[in-house]
Amino acid sequence: MGTRKRLSSRISTIHWSLIAIALFPPVLILTKAFAPSSLTWWFMLASFVLGMTFGCLIQRKIKRVELTNDSLNIRDSFGSRSEVVPLTEIDEVRQLCINGYVSIRFRTPNRFGDRILFIPRIRLVPSLFRHPDLIDLEQKVRDARL
Repeated sequence: MGTRKRLSSRISTIHWSLIAIALFPPVLILTKAFAPSSLTWWFMLASFVLGMTFGCLIQRKIKRVELTNDSLNIRDSFGSRSEVVPLTEIDEVRQLCINGYVSIRFRTPNRFGDRILFIPRIRLVPSLFRHPDLIDLEQKVRDARL
């Protein structure tokens, strides 16, 4: 099978949960300032639960991805499902500008559908240029098609 290279970030499984927890103090401050005191704790609890629910729903769409010489190994964020997809089945690799996520579209649908999302590994110096792992993936896809 060859060497494996992890393309997705390890923090992706807790990414949205951490964001929901990080937003908790600002919500606390805003509710203390604008909400009546009788509703403050209920509003905070509701916003925290909604944030965590939103995070879990988004997290279900994010996958873990490993690149081998001739295929992609794709797993759920929670590791319950996995699939090996040949590189020849990849139609498009696109980095989303808004949040840095990567979208991979397949020629034919697989267990995860016709498109997946993943968060690429973190770079020490983020830039506006394409992620080096994505350049490597695109090159391997081009080579597999030849």
